[in-house]
Amino acid sequence: MNEMALASITSSSNFVQAPELVLSQAALDLAETFDPLDVSAMKNFGIAIVGKLAELTSQFTPRHQTTEVVDAVNVLQAMCDTVANSGLDQLSQPSIFSKLPLFGERFVSLPLCSHHFDVLKTQLDVLSYRLQKHLSKLGHEVKQIDILSRNCENLLLQLEVHIDAGQLRLAQLNHTVLPQLQEQAQKSGHILDSQHYQEASQAVMQLDERVYHLMMSRFAAMNIMPQLNLTQQGNKILHNDIQDIVRDTLPCWQIELSEALDCKDKIPAIEKVKNVTCFMTETISRALSHAKSGCTQRERSQPIINQSVDDLNEALSKALAEGE
Repeated sequence: MNEMALASITSSSNFVQAPELVLSQAALDLAETFDPLDVSAMKNFGIAIVGKLAELTSQFTPRHQTTEVVDAVNVLQAMCDTVANSGLDQLSQPSIFSKLPLFGERFVSLPLCSHHFDVLKTQLDVLSYRLQKHLSKLGHEVKQIDILSRNCENLLLQLEVHIDAGQLRLAQLNHTVLPQLQEQAQKSGHILDSQHYQEASQAVMQLDERVYHLMMSRFAAMNIMPQLNLTQQGNKILHNDIQDIVRDTLPCWQIELSEALDCKDKIPAIEKVKNVTCFMTETISRALSHAKSGCTQRERSQPIINQSVDDLNEALSKALAEGE
């Protein structure tokens, strides 16, 4: 490249040629060091970021997470059904004989309630163990999606810097470098000057195409993020619900029922059995409702995510193919 073209492409004063561009310092710094007339620099411009984004693409489709949530829904449903079929509600309804003075307590079925409690506790312990496994897996998924989101956001920022720097260099080439090279080639009539102009024109077309593919890659990736965030929000709600059930609700239920069954006043004890079991059922039902809502949201989001992933893969493939 001749001295005039080199001076034009490296001069910071030419940055004012595109006043409509509001650029970050990172974009300005990149534009300072990026020479689109350098074949190697042009070939590699933004390709490393596109390659990293391509590596993340396979993780944007959470099919295994969907299976995990469905399994958790099944366990929560089994818990609700187990409590509903335990018979504790019927036992908590006192018979007409229990209201008799002096002898009424003999008709309160506390020993039978204790038996039902033991059976129910055994069944819930099994389901709780299964739920703990899902808690561990969901916790892992929440962390993985958080990492994925941060990595994707970081790459999107880097893409934006490259796009801005590329647009700045395009403006400089079109407004300054090409007119100068064309004028020099016309004045001198030298083949070498004409060749410099043709090379710069080709660089402009290549950079314009590269910036376009980077923009398409960024646009496709940004379309995935809202759906990914919705999935993550559902994961966190379900994870917190299951954590409350496993670590607080079930242990407290077992302790309070054990205390109630050891109580000498049978009728108040039966009432306490009813209250704590009702609270536990409400907690599990609420978690089940959240989980089902999350599954519905996933079903709605999945086609959008799949289409966005296909669009992203197509954009990334074109960008990578261009850099070969």
